[in-house]
Amino acid sequence: MEEAKPKILRPLGSWEQFSSARHHLGVYRCVVVSVRYVTPPGLENTKAALVAALASVVVEQPMLQVGIIGQETNGPAFAHLPEIDLRDHFELRSQKHATVDEYEAKVAETQGWLHDQLWPNIESKAPWKVLALQPEDNKLFQEPIIDICFAYHHSLADGTGGKDFHQQLAAALNAQDYGETPVEPQYILSLSNISELPETQEESIPFTRSWAFMAKSSWNHLAPALLKSKPPTPWTCRRVDFALPYITRVHPVHFSHESLQGLLKASRDHSASLTALLHAMALASLATRLDPKEAESFVSMTPINLRPWISPTVKEEFKTKMRSLVTALETPFSASVVDALRSPHADRDEVLWQAAKETKRLLDQRVSTLPSDDVAGLLHLISDFGEYFRGLDGKPRVATWEVSNIGVLRCGGSNGGWEPTRGMFSNGAMVAGAGIGLNVISIEKHGLTVAISWQQDIVEEPLIMGLAQDLTQFVNGICTSGSFY
Repeated sequence: MEEAKPKILRPLGSWEQFSSARHHLGVYRCVVVSVRYVTPPGLENTKAALVAALASVVVEQPMLQVGIIGQETNGPAFAHLPEIDLRDHFELRSQKHATVDEYEAKVAETQGWLHDQLWPNIESKAPWKVLALQPEDNKLFQEPIIDICFAYHHSLADGTGGKDFHQQLAAALNAQDYGETPVEPQYILSLSNISELPETQEESIPFTRSWAFMAKSSWNHLAPALLKSKPPTPWTCRRVDFALPYITRVHPVHFSHESLQGLLKASRDHSASLTALLHAMALASLATRLDPKEAESFVSMTPINLRPWISPTVKEEFKTKMRSLVTALETPFSASVVDALRSPHADRDEVLWQAAKETKRLLDQRVSTLPSDDVAGLLHLISDFGEYFRGLDGKPRVATWEVSNIGVLRCGGSNGGWEPTRGMFSNGAMVAGAGIGLNVISIEKHGLTVAISWQQDIVEEPLIMGLAQDLTQFVNGICTSGSFY
């Protein structure tokens, strides 16, 4: 009997193809958003509760119900999956560790490991996974906890989509009645009704392009190098190298609720923002830790959530669904700013705040003109994304670091149920992107986590550990004395 052909729902949009091509080439595999939950007292069957809640999320999220056909081609498409077996997508691991630090190291290591996995049988199996980690000793922490890691193909959703997943999962967990004896969950989800998918980014966001923007973009892409000005080449870690093993390292830096509130207040008092301040702190750290002869200047990247510009033509039922709606802004840090931070005579606090204010100004300027003249509106001009990425091999990276802030995870009152207390969001190693990722999420009424991620061997590990130490020092300084140094 001939096997039925998969039902095509729609072709991937330009941004979705951007991510699909990276997965096919193995240069970016997935996003991971993890949340630590305090589990409710008297919970008898953690696995049954998690699977039941997960099932309710999957049936509400069309992008979790699809495979990707033709990822190796220039015309990939999302295909309907008539059935999903949650045993293929969910795993609960009990971790045996003697100390809290050992357990925390395992969580970070697992987050990195998830980034390194390619999605198998992507045509017939939805490319996402939930991996839950739990200490074998439930007294290791003051309260029983579980870390729920949600890993997913970037074509399905952006970082905000991963945060939305956890908000919905927390609601589903807290809607369950734990007074009754848990039953074995239903692993097989029948999805006979073919779901319509959220519109592509180019259909959802009304991008417009001026002639001046198009001319400038064409000039930057096509003009001979001899006709362009040559500012100092920014330091952007090791060049793109497809031959390096794809190994993602993740090092989280956690800050308390009190520290987060201190950072927010200091940012407001200095006409900056949290995202801009993190850029400035990364700049200050790298400027003072790298050889001035090697690193004269830097350039950073900031992803921008495009949901505020969704077109009124987008279907109402899809406006809150998981999807990818994102662009990015490139921000240079000139040699003069870097030199000022290195000067023994400079007021480094003032220089750092000025860098944060200028970064915020540039971000505000870009946001004020969206969705006009934006690079994301030009992605459709790339006819072959595989060829585009292969052409970057051996070239300098686009940015030194990226600050990706997906904001606050709000789950409402837990009332003694599942309470999110900490998050960790990370991008996988960006082989053809920024060398260092500073990935940011905060949990309402709790704290902030900056997960530093990088590809092993493209930057020295002591530099990353120094960056983590500097972030901690800067935040502690601002919150205790009002000074970074």
